Amino acid sequence: MSPLLKGSFFAVMFLYLFFPAQMVFNSENLLKDGLLYKFKPVPVDPYDAFRGRYVSLRYNMNSIKQSNPENDFFSGDIAYVQIEKDSTGFAYYAKAFNEKPDIDNYIECTVSGLGKDEIYLRIPENLTLYYMNEKLAPLAEEYYRTLSRTQSQIPEQLLVHVNVRLKRGKAMIEEMYFENQAVGDYLETKESN
Repeated sequence: MSPLLKGSFFAVMFLYLFFPAQMVFNSENLLKDGLLYKFKPVPVDPYDAFRGRYVSLRYNMNSIKQSNPENDFFSGDIAYVQIEKDSTGFAYYAKAFNEKPDIDNYIECTVSGLGKDEIYLRIPENLTLYYMNEKLAPLAEEYYRTLSRTQSQIPEQLLVHVNVRLKRGKAMIEEMYFENQAVGDYLETKESN
């Protein structure tokens, strides 16, 4: 085998290994160093046989008040949305920017519409799917729907929340909680009783 062919082969093999390793490194870095925010999901009734087993999440954050949004945004634009914590420690949309801000606590959302003083946003898809063990996902989905409905009727009662890590526009779900217990532990406790 010629030295040029060998060099090309090793370069291609390096690239095949580099990109997946980079994705794993970025995910681990985000989970380790990202800012932690709690998101409150709301009930949804999903099922998609093609994506594997997961719990589908929606949140009560779908818009942000902002004066004259039509001056800065159009439907379909990317909005860089600053996330802050309210007095109870839960995440909310604080402000939308049309350029990347120089802060750590923002996510990239798609503008789905504009009101007089409001921007309607679509949260990133990776925050709407919580992947789980194939056997536990249907059970978690059942508890999620029940607990979310109860929580929406009694908002001060925290039954379901999701911990999300943010870092410079990237976001990743760290863990889902039912009644302040990690979902896996919660299901194990409920099913053993």
